[in-house]
Amino acid sequence: MTEFVDILIVDDEPDNLQAIVDIFKQSQLPYKITKAPNGVVALKIIEKKIPHLIITDWDMPEMNGIDFIKNLKLNSVTKNIPVIMCTGIMTSSDNLRTALDAGAVDYIRKPVDKIELIARTNSMLKLAQSYDRIKSQADILEKALLKLRELDKFKQGMVNSIVHDLKNPLNVILNIIEFEKGINSLALIKRVGQQMLTMVLNILEVHKFEEAKISLENTHFSIFSVAQKVVEELIFLTEQRYISIKNHISPKYSVLADRRLVERIYHNLLSNAIKHTPVNGNIALECSEVIENNATFLKLFVSDSGEGVPADKVNQVFDKFVSFDKTESGKSTSTGLGLTFCKMAVEAHGGKIGVQSKNSKHNIFWFTLPKGNEIILETQIETPKESLLEKMFLSEEEKNVIKPFILELRDCEFYEISAIRNVIKNLNVENPNIKKWKKNLEKAVFNSNEQVYNELLSV
Repeated sequence: MTEFVDILIVDDEPDNLQAIVDIFKQSQLPYKITKAPNGVVALKIIEKKIPHLIITDWDMPEMNGIDFIKNLKLNSVTKNIPVIMCTGIMTSSDNLRTALDAGAVDYIRKPVDKIELIARTNSMLKLAQSYDRIKSQADILEKALLKLRELDKFKQGMVNSIVHDLKNPLNVILNIIEFEKGINSLALIKRVGQQMLTMVLNILEVHKFEEAKISLENTHFSIFSVAQKVVEELIFLTEQRYISIKNHISPKYSVLADRRLVERIYHNLLSNAIKHTPVNGNIALECSEVIENNATFLKLFVSDSGEGVPADKVNQVFDKFVSFDKTESGKSTSTGLGLTFCKMAVEAHGGKIGVQSKNSKHNIFWFTLPKGNEIILETQIETPKESLLEKMFLSEEEKNVIKPFILELRDCEFYEISAIRNVIKNLNVENPNIKKWKKNLEKAVFNSNEQVYNELLSV
C-alpha cells in the first residue's frame, strides 16, 4: 500500500457518508477521504485528482451509482479505478450482477460492517496495486516486443538489401565464364570484389559509428584524385548501364579528412547515383568553397539524371534501409546502409550532408568537408573517357542479315546465357555495322542489361 491512499466516497445521505468516514478514521490507517453527494459531483472531483479507490452508493439523485460507474469506464483515464458498490436497498443477487456488469469490482451491503469494510478496502487496494504492477510489466514487455519487431524488420531489411546489392556483381562474375574473350577477367573480378567488400564494410562501420568506436586519421589529400579513383573502380557498373561520369572537381582542391572514409563516401554516393540513373544517363562531380562556423569547407556534389527522391522521403533518405517508390516506375528501391554510412562519416568530420531533388526529377547529393592545403599543379589530370552505347545505324540489307538471328534470340529467355551465346556465335560476318551490333549485344548480356538487350533486338 502506498504511504497515503486517496479514497472517494459517493453517497447522497450525509449520515451514511459520515459513518463510513468514521470507520476509516478509527482504523488509523493512512487513508485520505474525499466526499461527494452524487455521481455528477464525483466526476468533477475526479477531473482534478484520480483516487486510488471509490466507494459509491447506488440510489442517488442526478446520477446514480450504476451510471456513475459506466461514465468512469468510458474514460481511458478513469476506467481502471477500482469501485466498490455500497447499498442498503439494491441487495439482491440480480442487483449484484448489475453492479458487477457495470464495472464494480466488489459489493458491500448497508449497514456497513466495520471489519468487512476495512477488509474489502484493503483487498481491493492490493488487487489494484497488483494490477498496476502487471500493467507496468506488460508495458515493458510490449516495448520489448516492439523493439524485437524493429530489430526483425532491420534484419530483414539488411538481408534484402545485401541480397539485392550482391546480385549484380555476382552476375558479372558468373557471366565472365560465358563471355571470357577479350575481357580482363582478373581486373574485373577485383573490381566486383571491391564493391562487395564495400557493402560489408558499410555494415561494420555503421555499427562502429553508432558505438563511437571509430577514430579519424586525417591528412591533406587531393579530393579530385580520390573521386577519380572511385570513378575508375566503378567503371564496370557504369558500362553495364552506359552511363557517363564527368569529374569537374578542380585538381587544386584538397581536404583535411580521413582518406579511407572519404573514398567510401564517394563509393556509396556514386553507386547510389549509378543505381538510379537510366541507361545512357549522366553523372557529374563538382565542388565549391563555403564558409561554415568561420571555417572554410569544400562543398562536394554528386548529381545524376535519374528520378528524384520523392519529396516526402528527402528527410529519411539517410536512414537505415529506408525504401520508397520511384515516381514513374512505381518500383520500390532501398538505400541500404550506404547513405547512412555517408551521413555518419561526414558528420564525424564536422561536415553536413543533404540531397536536393526538384519536382522529383534528378538528384544532387552534396556534402561538406574541411578544406585542406591547396595543391600546386604540375601536370594536367585527364578525366575518364565516356562509355556510351554505340548508336546503331543499320541499312535494310544489314537488318535482313540479322533478322533470323533476332527471331531465334527472341525465343530465348534473357537469363539463358548459353542459348543466347550459341545463337550469337553463328553470326560470322565481316560487315562493320553488324559486328558492332553483335559486340553491343554480347556486352548487354554480359552486363545483365536487359533493357539495352531488348533495344538491340528491336533495331
